[in-house]
Amino acid sequence: MNVHEVPFDKLNITNRDVLREMGYGIKDADSFVEQQIDLLLDDPASLVMSRFVYRIYSGKVEREVIWIGDTLLNVGSIISSIMEGATAFAVFAATAGEHLEKVMKEAVTRNDVFEEYLVSAIGSCIVEKTGDYMENVLQAELSVLSHTRRFSPGYCGWPLSDQKSIFHLLGDNPCNITLSECFLMTPIKSISGIIGIGEHVKRNLYGCAVCNMQSCYKRKKK
Repeated sequence: MNVHEVPFDKLNITNRDVLREMGYGIKDADSFVEQQIDLLLDDPASLVMSRFVYRIYSGKVEREVIWIGDTLLNVGSIISSIMEGATAFAVFAATAGEHLEKVMKEAVTRNDVFEEYLVSAIGSCIVEKTGDYMENVLQAELSVLSHTRRFSPGYCGWPLSDQKSIFHLLGDNPCNITLSECFLMTPIKSISGIIGIGEHVKRNLYGCAVCNMQSCYKRKKK
């Protein structure tokens, strides 16, 4: 199981990506906000090296659960239906890294709430773009097989407590990510989960289109 490092410039994060993460519409942000985002994206200190790792296991979908070896994941009906037909699973973890967390804490120490918010938004973009990059690497490895989009505990009714099972499958502290007793990851800008693999699975619906969590702050406005 190899840890892959991804240079910041390979993620192709744009000003618009960060604004969207912050909740801005196409015309909502003023020029000052956009300028501050550009400064942070162009700052050499922001050129972090994000990391990801995945391990492929055989497995099966049964009703509302997924078995990976003898490990049971209580993914729920939404994710299990999307994973239908998968015969293997890539169990993954990815992180924006410790440096970004340090920058966020420094902003907190200076009581700079605005910079903390901007860096947090950029961190979210970094880890999600790292996840996208990881999916492309996985697809190249799979060759003719297909894969679903990635799904993580805490989404679509999948209990956050299953983070413990994900970490068990990957081994302790993948990519130097640690898991707390309440199943939260450090660095905070980290993700983990599974990707379904098989001849007949589809890389189809994702995000708000499949999730029924109405209270989510990222839910798209109708």
